[in-house]
Amino acid sequence: MKCTGVPVKLLQKVEKAKVSDKTLVVFTSDHGPHIEVCTSGGWAGGLKGGKANSWEGGFRVPAFAYWPGVIRPNQVSHALMTSMDIYPIFVKLAGGTMQTNLTFDGLDTSQELLGRSDGDPNRPIFYFCMDKIFAIRYKGYKFHFSTQQLVNDTDNEKNCPGGWPLRTWFKGNTQCNDPGIVKHDPPLIFFMLNDPYENHPITKEQDKNLAPIYDTAIKLAKDKEDDVNKNKQKQVITFLNYDVTPCCSGNESNCICGWPEPLPKHWNITQMSKDMGNKTHELKYSEIDANWKDQDH
Repeated sequence: MKCTGVPVKLLQKVEKAKVSDKTLVVFTSDHGPHIEVCTSGGWAGGLKGGKANSWEGGFRVPAFAYWPGVIRPNQVSHALMTSMDIYPIFVKLAGGTMQTNLTFDGLDTSQELLGRSDGDPNRPIFYFCMDKIFAIRYKGYKFHFSTQQLVNDTDNEKNCPGGWPLRTWFKGNTQCNDPGIVKHDPPLIFFMLNDPYENHPITKEQDKNLAPIYDTAIKLAKDKEDDVNKNKQKQVITFLNYDVTPCCSGNESNCICGWPEPLPKHWNITQMSKDMGNKTHELKYSEIDANWKDQDH
């Protein structure tokens, strides 16, 4: 498996070069399970949702940090961090400085990563879908302004013939303007410290601690969304470089790591990428039926 094989090989290289004591390794995921590809996409451990939506199953992921002699083994941290913190962390630990002409969403949470601090449990965490804020977590509460449809067993049976999703099902689960998205005004609110599974919504009337931060949380979300949209042209965007992607380097055409072969004929990944509005980042599958866009299964 690529997930275990590649990290092991990298660690072996680091050990062979005798630089383990100078190397911080972070192993995590950029999103939750890939639920829009049906049962092949993984499991969120009971959390709602997965990749491409703003429920906790889409954003809350495991993370491991390894640095012999610096990070004490077998520690568990409950510090609130995001993968966007990784860049500031590495810059800090390498003795560098962040660019001053750019705005960064991540924070230097190196002390939390090293197990030396519990961090700030009240930092706002923004749940974006492209340029739209779907939710914000603030002071233990999570405010949903929009939510995507959840996948259940019935959905899988109907929309995933043979274990692979219909084209319309995949697109409907990954776009931020899909008709299936539910808007919440007032927002749908959960207290994450007691209800990480987002099963029991609460209101200001039910929770006296919610009222004082309610307006602040909504303003933080609005200001952040406005700032992102105002500065779109200044954002630094990079795309996959297949020369350094372990399963995609060389002349291989199959760049889906570890997925079953052959892929169903109704899947044309290049066309799917275009349909999803990502014309720059197109996966390459020349061997898949080019007529996929005209088929459902």
